[in-house]
Amino acid sequence: MHDRSWLNKVKWDPRLADGSFFPSDLNIPSGARIALVRMGTGTPESERDVLETVQSKAHDPAFWPSLSGLPRALAAKVLTHWYRAPLKRAVERVGTGTSYRRLLQEQCSMIARLVNEALGDRAVVKPYVVMRHGSPHIERLNAELIADGITHILLMPVGTLHSVVGSGSALLLFSALQRRGALPNLPTAVLPDVGKTEGYRKALNERIDEGLQRFPRSQRHEVALLFVRHQDPIGIRYQHAESRQRLASLPAWIMEKRSKERTFDEAPINYFGYQDWIDLVPLAQLRELYKAGNRSALIVPVGMTVDHLESAYFLEILLKERADWLGYDRLEIAAPLNCHATFLETIASLVLKSLGQETPVGVAVKDAADMVVSS
Repeated sequence: MHDRSWLNKVKWDPRLADGSFFPSDLNIPSGARIALVRMGTGTPESERDVLETVQSKAHDPAFWPSLSGLPRALAAKVLTHWYRAPLKRAVERVGTGTSYRRLLQEQCSMIARLVNEALGDRAVVKPYVVMRHGSPHIERLNAELIADGITHILLMPVGTLHSVVGSGSALLLFSALQRRGALPNLPTAVLPDVGKTEGYRKALNERIDEGLQRFPRSQRHEVALLFVRHQDPIGIRYQHAESRQRLASLPAWIMEKRSKERTFDEAPINYFGYQDWIDLVPLAQLRELYKAGNRSALIVPVGMTVDHLESAYFLEILLKERADWLGYDRLEIAAPLNCHATFLETIASLVLKSLGQETPVGVAVKDAADMVVSS
């Protein structure tokens, strides 16, 4: 475990609100070696990792807009005590998070391959995966980037849309480590949000179609959709207005491509998604849908790009148990995007655009990087 006690002295940074720690473009010369760094939130890979994961989240500067130093350390200690047992219980019920890292690695490797095919011999992109909370730690990149002769760094955000405790937190840590000399101070940029592209909307709607196919054909038109996303109850108040608006309008934007008659709603889940009571908001929304006459629902995770401990425990176990208790006939969970071809091609197009290369990737989404929908 890396010592991050110094983070208690890091004050809340206004750039957490919009992620403006780095530019979105890299000027690369011929022969550049670019690190494509896929950042994840992190999840325990064993029961021994539970304490480290909770401590890392509890001490996150992004979670404490008005506290620093000793007060933050004391508050973080209380949170750590509070959430350690629920997270351990989640790990015991569904296993560890090793598949999360594997899926991120597959995602990043496939994107790098698509980009390298488009770049030819102009530059080389090498994939890396790091976690904001847990292993592999961001700090371990230092030796790898130096050994691999990396000249530029391109960061992939944690989620599909910017959030204070997601991408904002990871970018703050990366920037701070560069200033401390714990990471190479190389030209660094961050990709724009993939959640604003037509390629993302197309891929997510295909996942919804796949989820609906699990229901009997005669009942599919009656299935309600409940979009579930992470939300930090503290940081959301400080988030950039454009990001808040985008999060609020995301379900309606996705549904523009679907039948207007289908019932849908949204429900945020907490940053610490392990306590059993955290599902009160999604449970309340399921209850309202039930009162309106819906007996079948499809849960659509819109912020989780790969299968995660939280999706496995909170959605597949807790929320399904609550749906049974309410009286639902059937509740299904749409699969995260994982390695969906359109999704990966869209990100690869964004990478090429950030590198100043207009070479399209794929056929179906060759213009995906230009299809950014304004908020």
